[in-house]
Amino acid sequence: MRRAVAPAVLLLATMTACGGGEKPVPAASATPSAPAALTEVAAVVRVLDTQLTKHKSLKMAVSVTGDEAAVKSDVLIHLEGTATRVDMTSEDPLSPGKKTHVIQTEEATYVAATGEHADWAKGRPWLKFGEEQKGMVGLIAPGGADSAVEDLARARDANLYATGKLTSAPDPLGIHYTVTYDLGQALKQTGSKAYVAANFDQSLAAVKAKLGKEGLQKVMKGVTGLGEQYQARLGTALEQVAQGVTCSYDVWVGADGLPAKLVMNVPLEGAAVKTEMVFSDWGTAKVTVPADDQTAEMPGLS
Repeated sequence: MRRAVAPAVLLLATMTACGGGEKPVPAASATPSAPAALTEVAAVVRVLDTQLTKHKSLKMAVSVTGDEAAVKSDVLIHLEGTATRVDMTSEDPLSPGKKTHVIQTEEATYVAATGEHADWAKGRPWLKFGEEQKGMVGLIAPGGADSAVEDLARARDANLYATGKLTSAPDPLGIHYTVTYDLGQALKQTGSKAYVAANFDQSLAAVKAKLGKEGLQKVMKGVTGLGEQYQARLGTALEQVAQGVTCSYDVWVGADGLPAKLVMNVPLEGAAVKTEMVFSDWGTAKVTVPADDQTAEMPGLS
């Protein structure tokens, strides 16, 4: 997004008098000044949340890279009350060139019926998954739309970055802000259990890389299942392995106050993840839910 430039202020005064008069005063222009940079971490990390709450919708191009294959997605986000609607087209990291298209609402998830799944849709372009079937979406469209929602939620989680240090610099996109923070310290302050719940695979990989298989088994001794007790234990272990790991949160904010780009870098050993988001279409992005005559109910798997 190009940085918005305030229009020059033109002043033209024409003076007339008898007998030929005087020449017009030359036009004068005022050089636009750059907006003042934010000086507090809290103000910077709340920009995305504030603007999305205000504008209700946006488009973002998302790229996630790390120790596994890169994932790229084009995402539309639309807030409706307390619900979030998502339209996401993403590349399948396991099948280069293959894309999945998912639309998610509070009530249902829709997956574009292509390839081997077209027969299930009986000639209609969309498969519809009800609330009780959402767990099956991952079988048809790995990642579904949840990954985009989780990435955005982490970017909007101001508390996670509250202990960080802020620097800023002018940039063609506007002002480039960087918040650096110690992940272990941040997790202790905000609660690691919630982070693990939203980033389970990354958290498990990081703890396993640091402690090894036997160390992980020792931490989880006596815990059954992957529920809250497991997440709490894993979170406590993650706090320890994340101590001293410096992460960064970079956001570019234009003169209009809108974020143009955001990059989150979490260099955990064995679970490094870098997420880049490029924003556009603030307030104009729309998520269109497929009509009933365009959808087929996803059959149960038995």
